[in-house]
Amino acid sequence: MKKILFVVIALLLLALAGCGECDHSWQEANCYGPKFCHRCGATQGEALAHAWKEATCQEARSCALCGMTEGEPLGHSWKEATCTQGQICSLCGIENPQNATPAGHRFGAQTVVKPPQCTQAGEASISCEVCGYQEFLEIAATDHQFGAWETLAAGDCLTEGVQARRCSGCQLEETVSIPAYGHRFSSWQIIVAPGCETEGQQIQSCAVCGAQESQIIPPLGHSFTPWETVTHGDCETDGIQCRSCTGCGYLEEVITPATGHSFGQWRTEREPDCENDGRQVRTCLYCDRCEENLLPATGHDFGQWRTHKEADCVKEGKKVRTCANCGQEEWQQIPALGHAFGPWEEISAPTCTKAGKRSRQCEACGLAEEKEVKANGHQWSDWTVIKEATTEEEGSQSRSCQVCGEEETEIIPVIKLSKEEKRALAMEVAQEIADLILAETEGASDLERVYLAAYVVCAFCEQCVYTTEGEDYSQAYGVFIKGEFSCAGSTRALGMVLECMGYEWFHVNENQWTHQWCMVEMDGQIGWADGMIGMAGYGEHAYVQSVGSNIARGEKYEKVHCLHFDCAALPVRMRQRSMYSSLGARFL
Repeated sequence: MKKILFVVIALLLLALAGCGECDHSWQEANCYGPKFCHRCGATQGEALAHAWKEATCQEARSCALCGMTEGEPLGHSWKEATCTQGQICSLCGIENPQNATPAGHRFGAQTVVKPPQCTQAGEASISCEVCGYQEFLEIAATDHQFGAWETLAAGDCLTEGVQARRCSGCQLEETVSIPAYGHRFSSWQIIVAPGCETEGQQIQSCAVCGAQESQIIPPLGHSFTPWETVTHGDCETDGIQCRSCTGCGYLEEVITPATGHSFGQWRTEREPDCENDGRQVRTCLYCDRCEENLLPATGHDFGQWRTHKEADCVKEGKKVRTCANCGQEEWQQIPALGHAFGPWEEISAPTCTKAGKRSRQCEACGLAEEKEVKANGHQWSDWTVIKEATTEEEGSQSRSCQVCGEEETEIIPVIKLSKEEKRALAMEVAQEIADLILAETEGASDLERVYLAAYVVCAFCEQCVYTTEGEDYSQAYGVFIKGEFSCAGSTRALGMVLECMGYEWFHVNENQWTHQWCMVEMDGQIGWADGMIGMAGYGEHAYVQSVGSNIARGEKYEKVHCLHFDCAALPVRMRQRSMYSSLGARFL
């Protein structure tokens, strides 16, 4: 018994000696217990007190540290609907979905504010008897109230008159012209009588003002006697006729065209034959003029063709025919008949890649002919994808011939994305980051949220390759998807996250070969955010400030990088949201 007690005491002493040398691994104190060592069980300090958040309309009172709840939600306290708004909770400001319709205004009688005039509209007002809201209405203009027209100046034959009238309301005077009524002329009087070729003149006078108007009388034209023949014409010579004017004696002559020949019937003087033309003549009945006409040769009248030499497969023959009128012979070649080949017979069958042969024989002369049959070509199966192409690497696919089994492999080109597609992919990542930051930073300041966004973009950049070559290093797609970045790319990536979070931003030093960052308004102040170094702050960028400024670059840079957020541990497009949650809790 004493021996057992000695062993227990020895073990206790060893344990006490060991605790004195423990390299504590502390777990922070919480609402349920003090600071605690995982290795030796030692404690330090006291348990934390609950940090109570007051109850709201929809949530009970809860501890911000451990999440413990106490009591019940307060419930909504609805205020009565107003003219322009439905029921609103006086505690949280939410609108009652069961009574969201405004009561509407109750307007009283109209009050004239500005009476209408002839050309200007008036104005009246109406007020809501409940909330005092006032609306203004337009009263239409009254238009002019003109009196009767009064003549100011009488017109005459050529001059217009004037008459006016006045508005009884605004005294506006309106004038119009009275058209001139024109001359009242007498009938025409001839002063100079017209001749056959000369003009006359006549005048008329106005009975009111005495004005005169003259007019030219056109010439009357000649009045000729009937035509008389002076010289008779013949077959080829013109004749002459004349006539005179009964008014002025003017004499007019005309030429009567020659009558032309009047020929008799044709007489044949020489008949045509197979190759020579004939001749016929005719004579004018009045002047004995003679006219000739050629009769075309009749051409040969050949009989049927007679074979002189038969044609064969390759040699021509000859045939002849004789004219029935003059006995002349005509010879002509008979075309070779050509071979009369039999059907093709196969000598060797074609394959997928090798040509075959076939032959046939002329049934007339026995000539043999051979012909090559082209290869059939492969009967390929559908393509089978071996490796899918991506935006970074080529893929491959293969197919095989269903006849001979030969295989063929080809490269699938790298997928080329448009600028819009790349931006859409980057925007998906930015939206996930923004949603997660907003969810994890409820109640935080703008600076804390923007700082966290800059940090996450910086963590992405640490897993990328810095470069200033290619087409994506300066875009958000390079940072979030492709794995390459520059200060321009990190700035656009951070700007995209800020847009998704609801912040407006400005790209400082855009498209310049110098450092670039985001200018953004945070908590009512203009500040900066840099996705390349993972920092943000109020005022000017710490990158261009002195060491003694309120945002010391070295201190912030050390604080950010001690968190060591490892993007390489995440799957494509940052799907493990727990990493963001842990990051947000440690940063805030």
